[in-house]
Amino acid sequence: MALLATSSAATDVSGDITTPTTWDGKGSPYIITTSVVVQDGATLTIEAGVEVKFDIGFFLECQGTGRIVVLGTKANNTQFSSNSATPVIGDWPHIATGVGGTFNNATITHGTIGLYADTGSKVIDCTIKACKTGIWVRGTGAYI
Repeated sequence: MALLATSSAATDVSGDITTPTTWDGKGSPYIITTSVVVQDGATLTIEAGVEVKFDIGFFLECQGTGRIVVLGTKANNTQFSSNSATPVIGDWPHIATGVGGTFNNATITHGTIGLYADTGSKVIDCTIKACKTGIWVRGTGAYI
């Protein structure tokens, strides 16, 4: 189970996500302090306007049927970036959508691979910049 430590400034996240979980604006920004894995059968939903920051070297990915659903909008997109005060390309390894995951209106910066789009995933109106590789499609049927 992922550990969430909330302060008035941020929510630190570490460990695995094993049950349906939602990150909303009240906890934003969410700081990935160790690699986080959305486990088989779990869904991580990230609401519009949420900011997710990665400490150097840590990732967010899915196992089995685990998936990530990002609900950004054009008016209120969701941000994924480095937690470094002076971010550079490759500060954190990657995000993986999971099979059937969806990313709507997200901006992803300073990763090595901004996003792995897994089988059946949808990546809609997203901006990926300042990454070594923007998007890497794994499997079949991804909609980009």
